Amino acid sequence: MDKQLIAEAAEKVEIVDIYLYSSAVNRHDEIHQDNIPEGMVQQDKLAVTVDLLEPVEPEEENADSLLRARIDYGVRFVLLPESGSESSVHVLAELTACFAATYRYRDGLSEAAISEFMRYNAVHNTWPFWREHALRMSAEARLPRPTIPLMKPVD
Repeated sequence: MDKQLIAEAAEKVEIVDIYLYSSAVNRHDEIHQDNIPEGMVQQDKLAVTVDLLEPVEPEEENADSLLRARIDYGVRFVLLPESGSESSVHVLAELTACFAATYRYRDGLSEAAISEFMRYNAVHNTWPFWREHALRMSAEARLPRPTIPLMKPVD
């Protein structure tokens, strides 16, 4: 994490919106919050995609531009094989969500600053939405309660 690049971007970027882009709950086996198989473990997913959107006012010089980060989160409950091979895990249930965060920025921001800002700040901004969504959806689906820890910076 390059704090100097993040600070450079933070001076020129402002958040416009955060919204749920997509979401799914899939149950592959009869798993229930009151029926947790022995040996079940939780696996987590986190991936960030950045889209450069059109300038807000394309005819003007130094026009504001928009960035959208899509952050894919996921948690799945699995049974690992006894041999420890992760390629043949048995997936019991999974919960996924993608949150989109839109930012406005002035031209002149380096790609390195944008990349570092998005890698850290977009996750930081959407993490509370993911935590609430994962806990609420698992409760509604009567799935085991996932462990969604405090957000830690991505190295």
